[in-house]
Amino acid sequence: MNEKKNASRDHNPAGITFSPNSLLMAFSRLPRRAQHFFLGDVDKGFEWLERAYQERDSGLLEIQMDCTLDGVRNDPPYLDLLKRLGLEETLKRN
Repeated sequence: MNEKKNASRDHNPAGITFSPNSLLMAFSRLPRRAQHFFLGDVDKGFEWLERAYQERDSGLLEIQMDCTLDGVRNDPPYLDLLKRLGLEETLKRN
């Protein structure tokens, strides 16, 4: 039992517990593109990013702060999208 408790703290250092309903509510509030990246479906995530770009979704201006995209920051489709959004210069400054 103690090992299980410690293992969960590795992923949740604060030891905060969430009910399944609260996690589901939080997940459902994520934009669709973020949901796909969060679940590891990178191709589908990039499809939704492209759709958002085509629809001129203003939320894309904040993609550099979206932690669900941390795993794809060096992927060519992500870098290409930054360039098309005119945000590639921010990469050079960071």
